[in-house]
Amino acid sequence: MLEDVLLNPGRIAFVDVLVRMGAAIEAIERGERLGEPVGDLVVRASALHGTTVECTEPMIDEVPAIAVAATFASGTTEISGIGELRVKESDRVATIEDLVRSIGGQVEVDDDRLVVHGATPHAATLASHGDHRIALAGAVAASAVPGTSTITGWRAADVSYPGFAADLAALRAGGSS
Repeated sequence: MLEDVLLNPGRIAFVDVLVRMGAAIEAIERGERLGEPVGDLVVRASALHGTTVECTEPMIDEVPAIAVAATFASGTTEISGIGELRVKESDRVATIEDLVRSIGGQVEVDDDRLVVHGATPHAATLASHGDHRIALAGAVAASAVPGTSTITGWRAADVSYPGFAADLAALRAGGSS
């Protein structure tokens, strides 16, 4: 369970995408903070399948995580509207492509679209390219495959979530974060 999460629809739009992919995620609203809904996310293991995603501004930064989920899904996931990702902390389209290929996924890329074909991901050495979102998505991928993965440039994750490794370890151990 992820506790005390901002449930603003614009910020958790990626959760809706994961649910469309078959993820078993339940949002439990607990109240408001500064006029925004907050609550808990209950997440259970489930099989994922491909989908089509039209990226909107509030969700653009979650594309690396969606691409990782798509790698674990059966079928094909098409993510369009991603041209803006070429001018982030890195060329995120290229770094997402590298991440997906590193864990064994198949991916097709053009200027504004990413197509990920589900695969059987495996442990790997993953490069963050100095980008916090790629480091975090790599950690999620690494936590879901057997074996040991390494993320080069892991410290980039500290930009947005310094406690991520500890929280991910707690979730993997069956606790809450």
